[in-house]
Amino acid sequence: MRARLLAAVAALTLVSGVSQAQTSPSFEPLSREELIKEGVIGALFLVDYAQTRDISASYPRRTEKNPILGEHPTDAAIARYFLGGALLHVAVLYALPKEYRAPFQNGTIILQGGVVARNAYFGIGMRW
Repeated sequence: MRARLLAAVAALTLVSGVSQAQTSPSFEPLSREELIKEGVIGALFLVDYAQTRDISASYPRRTEKNPILGEHPTDAAIARYFLGGALLHVAVLYALPKEYRAPFQNGTIILQGGVVARNAYFGIGMRW
């Protein structure tokens, strides 16, 4: 239950952070395309989060490949990792000059999309 709550807080924090940063004079606002890409990235983070929880709970012989999380992370560790990753991604996006934002977002989509697709290929489900 706590992990679900943390995931919901992460999603709300991400949306709140984007809207607040849009009004801050020190940051260049995101374009419509950048906002859409960030939504796709957020969705990929959430799917990867749910897949990681499924690996941890449903496949005791399988291990997590992310060295930051360790081989058998707890639900709380998984939630902290993805919350931190989502917040860090938004912070880096706003800190980047406009010309570097698209490559950063495109690279993230390719990387996260590949991880999610690989997990799905191996039959990893999603556990919310």
